[in-house]
Amino acid sequence: MIVGIDIGGTKAMAVLVDPASNRVEASIVAPSSGNDFELVESIVDLITNLDDQTAASIDAVGLAVAGLVTSEGSVRYSPNLPSLIEFPLQERVSNAIGLPVAVANDATAGTIAEAEIGAGKGCKNFIFVALGTGIGTGLVVDGHLLKGSNGFAGESGHMTINYDGDLHVTERRGPWEMYGSGSSLTQMARQAVSARTVSLDELNVAQIDDILGSHLVSAMTSGNKHAEEIFSQFCRDVAIGMSNLVMVVDPSLIIIGGGLANIGSPLIQGISEWLLKIAVGAEHRDPVRLELSPLGSDGCAIGAALLTKSLLKKQS
Repeated sequence: MIVGIDIGGTKAMAVLVDPASNRVEASIVAPSSGNDFELVESIVDLITNLDDQTAASIDAVGLAVAGLVTSEGSVRYSPNLPSLIEFPLQERVSNAIGLPVAVANDATAGTIAEAEIGAGKGCKNFIFVALGTGIGTGLVVDGHLLKGSNGFAGESGHMTINYDGDLHVTERRGPWEMYGSGSSLTQMARQAVSARTVSLDELNVAQIDDILGSHLVSAMTSGNKHAEEIFSQFCRDVAIGMSNLVMVVDPSLIIIGGGLANIGSPLIQGISEWLLKIAVGAEHRDPVRLELSPLGSDGCAIGAALLTKSLLKKQS
């Protein structure tokens, strides 16, 4: 058996995968906050928990982390996990569990999963966009995953789309993920209530701090016109970043993963409409298909597990 763990800023999702079928046999979620020592402990606990759920042995572990991850498995920089700056994650976890460990950027891992067993299987040119708390991407061009000279390619959530925008946690202004992520959808909903465009009753919440993007989506799908307008603005901001990527990569397919993929067809429709308006020469290009990831919220963790196959092959 192989294990994949998607490590986010607040939680870690771990999956136990049968390497023969690529089927997820078990999964578990745990907090990921704390210092580097506490995070490694949490990872070990997740692996131990999954080990208790199978009679088969665990042969290797893959880790997916948001941020700049080297080919040697060190995390150079992660905005949401500040304790991991210049941290040798692969070495520390491998020493702690006595097993081979592979480490990659989370969206890169998600892209690998889509290419091997997801919506990108058989597609030579596609972009994977993980819309969650932030935005991560992976780029497949002519059948090859773009890695870059340092392995950092795909940090598209941090590309600037509004230089005069608000300050991000990275201390840079106006990155795409400030406008097209789950965090920004929540912020847009709260701002709408503050501006009295939408009421708390319409969102079915008691106070403004309780508002999540999902409340706006529920109001939108129930036919609330103001919520529909706000959601359309959000889809426009997502489409702005995607349009930039289309100009650079020329994909035939964009796969949407991450937590916001649970919105479903309204998200695909909203982004598609704006993408046609924004992308230069859209009327002269072959349409770019937008699809939801069939792997759901487990995609990046599954990709992390799949990373270990090549690691085990090299060691055999």
